[in-house]
Parts: sequence; C-alpha cells; structure tokens
Amino acid sequence: MSQQMESDEANRGYAGSREAGSEYYSGQYGQRIGFVQSHVSSSPSAGMRLALAIVSLCVLIPLTGIVAGVSASTGSPLGLFGGLIALAIICLTIIVVNIAFNWRH
Repeated sequence: MSQQMESDEANRGYAGSREAGSEYYSGQYGQRIGFVQSHVSSSPSAGMRLALAIVSLCVLIPLTGIVAGVSASTGSPLGLFGGLIALAIICLTIIVVNIAFNWRH
C-alpha cells in the first residue's frame, strides 16, 4: 500500500500532502494557470472583422443623415452636389479603413 501511494504521488507531479480538491493543491493543473498561448495570429479574427463592419455601418448611417440634412437645407443644386461629394468621400474613407484592416500579408 505504501509503495502504491509513493508511485501515485510521483505520477501526479507534486509533493503535497493534500488531494486535488484542497486549497493547497499544487499539482499539474495549478501549474497551468500561467500558460500563455505562444502563437498569436497576425490576421484579424472573424469576430473582429464583423465588429468593424457593424461599427462602420453605425458610423455611416448617421453621417449620411447629417450630410443629407445639411445639403438639403441649402436649397441649391450646388449644395446637393457638394453633399454628394462629401458623402462619397466619407464612404471611400470607410471602405479604405475596412480594406486596410482586412488586408492579409
């Protein structure tokens, strides 16, 4: 019986006198708490890409309303044309940010 207990302690990898459920347990599982993943992907995850797409839409919708409201309030065709140019610049900026974020090397 004594021999079996010694081999069990050697197999567990700790020299503590308490069992795994104890607060003083320092076995293999306790040593893995500080484990750090060594391989970190440089490309954005699917969740990050989805979040950027949602935020881009949430920014674009109010900006479209603001540009349309300001350009319609001028009452001239030149104001409407300027609003369309401003909206095109905003859209292109958002597109460039999304492409740059999702670009894979």
